[in-house]
Amino acid sequence: MPIFEDVLARADALQQAGDAAGAERCYREILAVEPRQFDAMHSLGILEARRGGLADALRLVEQALEIAPESIAAQITRGNVLQALNRPSDALAVCDQILKLDPDSALAHYNRGNVLLELNRHAEALEAYERVLMRMPGNAPALYNRGFVLQHFKRHTEALASYDQVLDLIPDNVAALHNRGAALQALKRYPEALASFERALLIAPDDVEVLNNRGLALYELKRYQEALASHDEALALAPDFAQAWSNRANVLLDLQRAQEALTSWDRALAIKPDFAEAANNRGHALLELKRDAEALARSLEGRRLTVELRWRIQQTLCRVLLESQRFPAALTQSSNAVLSA
Repeated sequence: MPIFEDVLARADALQQAGDAAGAERCYREILAVEPRQFDAMHSLGILEARRGGLADALRLVEQALEIAPESIAAQITRGNVLQALNRPSDALAVCDQILKLDPDSALAHYNRGNVLLELNRHAEALEAYERVLMRMPGNAPALYNRGFVLQHFKRHTEALASYDQVLDLIPDNVAALHNRGAALQALKRYPEALASFERALLIAPDDVEVLNNRGLALYELKRYQEALASHDEALALAPDFAQAWSNRANVLLDLQRAQEALTSWDRALAIKPDFAEAANNRGHALLELKRDAEALARSLEGRRLTVELRWRIQQTLCRVLLESQRFPAALTQSSNAVLSA
């Protein structure tokens, strides 16, 4: 539509300059003259999606598709909006429809992988990302997501290779540096993990997840004071970070500061009452303090735990009772553990 080219070009320039309102006026100016002008309708839908007006965006994109049903670009936009509307099954159907029209669409394979990941269909998501990388070997988002899925499957060496490829392309990618550190940590390569977390913190010093994981790496390296400081940094930024409170408690226990460790686990459990790891580890602090072992049993009360985790906690209680020579009580807890398994 030559007569609209100048207006569309002006709208694109306004969008790039951050003037969404000006771009909208251009698109509506075109639609006032030609209500079925595809490019204006589709672009207006994209604009609405970026502003968070997802319901309006979906309506506009579907109207655009009535004008041009085989538009791959509009179908991709529709799939993205459906996913943003928390309709992953519908978004997946759109991706499959696109791939019937264009089996080599790397973007459709990538979006399909993201939807499958949201649906917890990890093996299929991995296959989708591999299909992207067959077509675009240097696609950083697909490499990153591939690494994420490989970590889910505990294929940490392959995940590490994927993150390294991302960092070859984007050296300051904080998420890739963080997940690379987590993969190295899973491989027990703690000095390298720490180096990766430190690189991430040079770029994003207030990232609480990285601060927490740096603390874990320092803990494994027995650098306990530094580990404690890292968890404290995370908690100064995110006081409701239950995992950081629990990790802090582990460090304090190894520093022979059991009372403070107990307080940290109590904070973790106040934030997340069903936090089984904290409830279990709290028993070690009680043992260090030589507190009445039945206090550990109270940590089970009111907590919605899985059978396996409840069994683990009761086993800890049994061990505490045995070490304090409370043999009848230990037998009771051992029987409870067996009955709950």
